[in-house]
Amino acid sequence: MNVFLTKLFQTIKQLDYVVLRNGRDLPDCMGRDIDLYVNENHFSKLNNLISNLILKSENANCVKVQSRYAFNKYYIKIDNQEKYLTIDIWNTIHWYSCEYFSAENLLKNRELLDSGIYHLNPLSELYIKLVKGITQNKNLKDKYLEEYLNLSDDGKIEISNIFKDELGISFKAESSNDFLSQNYKKRIRKHLLTKQILKLQFLNFFKFIFGWLRQLSNSTGKFIVFIGPDGSGKSSLIKSTIESDLPFTSLIYKYCRFGLIPRLSGKKKQVIDRTNVNAQVNRLSVANSSMPGKKLNIFHVLILLGYYGIELILGFPWLWIKKGLGDLVIMDRYIYDYYLLKEYTSVPNVFLKYYFYLAPLPDIIFLPMANPDNIRKRKPELDKHEIERQQKLMLELSSYFKSKCIIIDTNQDLSGSVLDVRKKILEL
Repeated sequence: MNVFLTKLFQTIKQLDYVVLRNGRDLPDCMGRDIDLYVNENHFSKLNNLISNLILKSENANCVKVQSRYAFNKYYIKIDNQEKYLTIDIWNTIHWYSCEYFSAENLLKNRELLDSGIYHLNPLSELYIKLVKGITQNKNLKDKYLEEYLNLSDDGKIEISNIFKDELGISFKAESSNDFLSQNYKKRIRKHLLTKQILKLQFLNFFKFIFGWLRQLSNSTGKFIVFIGPDGSGKSSLIKSTIESDLPFTSLIYKYCRFGLIPRLSGKKKQVIDRTNVNAQVNRLSVANSSMPGKKLNIFHVLILLGYYGIELILGFPWLWIKKGLGDLVIMDRYIYDYYLLKEYTSVPNVFLKYYFYLAPLPDIIFLPMANPDNIRKRKPELDKHEIERQQKLMLELSSYFKSKCIIIDTNQDLSGSVLDVRKKILEL
């Protein structure tokens, strides 16, 4: 990877750029992503240089590019490594189009490292971490607060001076993270908005909105579902997919439904949002059985279908936003489970097939299939005939959604099944 990065920084050395954070060990060592600022006049040139460098490289492949106001993000695969290199390029350091670090000061506060790379000086780097953390997140990360508290008195004074120069407010953090965020979030946001109004920079806000809408319309995210009986390998596949590195802004896991309206009474289904690819998934659980329960009468079923049909309709705009933002939405079970479960056999299959048109159509429907005997080895309490019945219906479902259904052989080793799932997702 360092060969590609060495060429990258050699190529852009004539531009007005600076690495914003966590890049002092480049090009030999790096985190998961690189944040670059470049002068607005050089923004297009830098993007063209990166694109040309990737095209000429024998070991680098750009999987996806995301664009919005004053920002481009590249997902780059190098030497077939499992993890992606992401490069974020900014030409304005802003909060909702409100600039909080001027271009002039960004370039003035950069320093040339021994590697020949321009990087922000440590105090300016910490300033960006503090402002971004306070304005955009619920709470500032503890490590950033600790980094500030470990500064010398002179360092804290200098940080406060940067806040005064850029935001017109003083800054002094105590040990309480909650107090810090609550105390400064409104003050910083209020100042940034006031600054925007006084400078008559309304055009930037409209550019930001236009860029956001353009990103949504590009729909770089995906919606995938996993359908199948208990013991078929759904949970293991989903956990491994969430733990793996995929070129999406974030991964969102849902169980059975989108969770946009309150549940009717009954067994609780777990809904977990995963907004970080590296998030721990050890709490991800699927506790509800798909094996037959008490058969519901048709009136009960129609009430359930009618109520949750509202959520399915609301799912269209929700998914449009999530996919537009570049998220991967993973659904464990979905509306198609009504077709498989015995509780809903009182409803004619023809009716259910028409009902499916109410639901947002997934980009992929994964159908994990394993030998019923292998499934019973994993979960001896399951009924073999019921497993066979559900698998037969899964095959019918695959013929109904021919272009969307992918059968995954879960008789094989888990790693092989995960590779199959990843390959299909990346082919989208």
